[in-house]
Amino acid sequence: MKRLSLCWPLTLVLLIGCPEPDPANDDDTTVAANDDDANSDDDDSSVIGVGNDDDATDDDDSAPVDDDDATDDDDATDDDDDDSAAHDDDDATDDDDSIPFECVDDSFEPNDTSGTPSLVTYPFNHSGLTMCEDDGADWYVLESLLTSGLIEVDLSFEGFDGDLDLTLLDPDGNVAASSAGSGSTESILHYVDVPGDWLLHVELAAPGSLSGTFYNLQIQVDQAPTVCEPDAFEPNDSDADAAPLSMTTYLHLTACNEDADWFFIEAEAGDALEIDAQFFAVEGNVDLTLFDPSGATVATAASSTDDEFIAHTVASDGEYLLQAQLVEDAGYIPGLIYDLTVSGATQGCVDDVFEPNNNGLDSAWVPNGVYLAQTICVGDEDWYALDLSGGEEFTYDLGYLSSEGNIDVWLWDNNVTTVFASSTTAANDENFVWTVTATGPYLLQVAMDVDAGAVPGNVYDMDVSSVFVGVCPVDMFEPNEDLPSATWLPSLGLYPAMQVCEDEPDFFSFNASSDQNIDITVDFDPTEGDVDLELYDPSGALIQSTVGPGSPEVLSVVAGAAGSYTVGVILTADLGISDGINYDLLLSVLSSS
Repeated sequence: MKRLSLCWPLTLVLLIGCPEPDPANDDDTTVAANDDDANSDDDDSSVIGVGNDDDATDDDDSAPVDDDDATDDDDATDDDDDDSAAHDDDDATDDDDSIPFECVDDSFEPNDTSGTPSLVTYPFNHSGLTMCEDDGADWYVLESLLTSGLIEVDLSFEGFDGDLDLTLLDPDGNVAASSAGSGSTESILHYVDVPGDWLLHVELAAPGSLSGTFYNLQIQVDQAPTVCEPDAFEPNDSDADAAPLSMTTYLHLTACNEDADWFFIEAEAGDALEIDAQFFAVEGNVDLTLFDPSGATVATAASSTDDEFIAHTVASDGEYLLQAQLVEDAGYIPGLIYDLTVSGATQGCVDDVFEPNNNGLDSAWVPNGVYLAQTICVGDEDWYALDLSGGEEFTYDLGYLSSEGNIDVWLWDNNVTTVFASSTTAANDENFVWTVTATGPYLLQVAMDVDAGAVPGNVYDMDVSSVFVGVCPVDMFEPNEDLPSATWLPSLGLYPAMQVCEDEPDFFSFNASSDQNIDITVDFDPTEGDVDLELYDPSGALIQSTVGPGSPEVLSVVAGAAGSYTVGVILTADLGISDGINYDLLLSVLSSS
């Protein structure tokens, strides 16, 4: 049945009659579709893509595709929500597209439960991690840790995005340490007392205004020392071997079991002597005892806190003995590290442990190392003896406070006739590097020309180092330069302070069963060079390798066949002063289930 067209208005029809229907249904009588003029009439055909030539201000499209202008927003100033895409292409003040924040999982997901933790390789340093509100937790696993390891975790985030807390669990699932402050940082420092796999739990304690929280996470595992390390004042285990103290702060002294530290202080009657020892109570406790020149006890500090303090008014001139005794060793580091501050005594320039070394004949021999809290006086130079070999690169660094007086340094031959190197600046640091021309004894002269501070003399630290350029040192696992000579690693875990040389790679072998996860991490200083890894299966075929700059190098693979696997550590770039590069090797082999 044909549809009839009605004309309107009726009076006009009576006068001129009913016109012919619009053939293109576009308000004009032409046959062509959608060829209207530039007026803003609301006449577009619903037919998509057929000759629509309205102008850019025409806001009348009913079709799903808008072809009025190239930006697909009809009018750049219109206030409508016409952008269905994720990006808003209206003008800068148009906020009609309200796109909500969506929390996106980071690359370590899924790790929302203790049963699906992400494996940590060291050093772990990642920023921009996400904690989504609907997850509420991220879990990480620190595999195959050995006892005496030190776990250090630092977490930072924006407080307005929510509050995050940290929990460390031992291999038995017990809480070993936690950090649940209200600020924007959390940290954990804990010593490994149970070997095995440790879990780290990052928890959303309080949500923020958004549906997720961005955070940064740093995890480092280091090997703790196994013996109590002596400090620069040793041996000072008895009153007869007491070391002199001046009015300053001595950092990182060590107190060991059954090994008291003895010091003496020159003081005058009326001096208000103050002595302060600070340390970490979780590592133990140190007590202080002060004796007068007759040997009588005049003051003690024996609290259970991490700060032992003595204040004593000196009754008579003379030497006052101070004993620092370790009464409790509670931590996993043998002994206790403490800082000691002494003030209030009226005294002249105090000698250090190397005195008398006031000239070349009385010089004190010093091997490579760091020497802290040495004292020097005007007119009382310090001389040190060195044994150097031709071709070595000798590096010397001396730090002090120039406000207390200027210190200079010279390197002489053993007869004090020729100066090979020197540093005579007015700064807080004197240093030089010299390539040794001949093997033999040498002398270091340290002198103070002006005493500018309130305390007589000055205190300085020095670093003495000599290394062969062109000779790469070897570690305890050599020789292991190729697959046949690979060193067998009987246990998994961390192998610190390894050394690899250029053109002389290190190879290590270990056992793995079929379908076990093999994870290998090598950590090193990238300023010293670059290291790559290679992994070979029991048949000797290369199955995986790492290439490229940066530390650490990480290699992970699932073992195909049971047997002996071999990892190669290859030095690809040697950038440091000394030949070769020092690295730490972490090896983990665990079942996937």
